[in-house]
Amino acid sequence: MAAGCIPIVGFNRGAGLNARVKALFTKLLTCEAAVGVIALLIVELLPRQLMAIFGASNESISRPSCTRRRLPAELLR
Repeated sequence: MAAGCIPIVGFNRGAGLNARVKALFTKLLTCEAAVGVIALLIVELLPRQLMAIFGASNESISRPSCTRRRLPAELLR
């Protein structure tokens, strides 16, 4: 999304419309954060389904210990 906003930011910055650039930047950050949270939830809440999409049918890959939620442990590091 950020790459798609480059021409819009450049045009508005060049025209001296800094308020529009700031508003676009705020909207962009909000959207990027939302997409990140949604991706995190999908990975953390649906690991088996996500692995199934990519054909992970091997028992060593899809065993429960591999699909356990790792987020709390990662936050403690």
